[in-house]
Amino acid sequence: MEERVKTALERAMERAEGLGKITSDELKRLEFLPLGNGIAARYLKEEELSLEAELAKTKGTGNRKWVVLGIQETLLSNIALPRDAASKHASKKAMEGITLIKENKRGVKATLSKIETLFGYYEQARLELLRELKKDFETRLAEAQRAMQYQIGGAAKVNAETQQQFQEEMRRAMGQLDMQYEKSLQEHKKELARLP
Repeated sequence: MEERVKTALERAMERAEGLGKITSDELKRLEFLPLGNGIAARYLKEEELSLEAELAKTKGTGNRKWVVLGIQETLLSNIALPRDAASKHASKKAMEGITLIKENKRGVKATLSKIETLFGYYEQARLELLRELKKDFETRLAEAQRAMQYQIGGAAKVNAETQQQFQEEMRRAMGQLDMQYEKSLQEHKKELARLP
């Protein structure tokens, strides 16, 4: 007897039947949320893409809310702590997109202002942490270099930032800093998601 292998769709349909009937709203969500995700992804990559024009295509279809939700989902996931120039650019573009798709412009601007302030504090904290780590490590390194010079009689200059131990300490400290700021950022993103 030959057993037929079920497709992923057949297995999903069986699971869905086991859960009960899927509402038309749930079907629309499953269909149009990914469309919104794709529009947002293109918006983030393509400078010329207009979110307003893309959303205008959904006007009066009854699917707009799901498309907007998909766009929002992708844009919010691209708002990240400014660790480098690329993440800064992606966050800025995502925040501009959030402003375009939300109705409560005042609320959005207020929340985005909080995020920008958080980013400013984060960047200051990163620079200060790096400065402190470097100073501390250079002090320890200088002591070790003096001891080496005394023993071998030669001068040896070593750059702190190239040392593996410094890199490890910096990664650990930056990770702790990121966790502190990430928690606040997630709260602000939830606030943005709740705004109409």
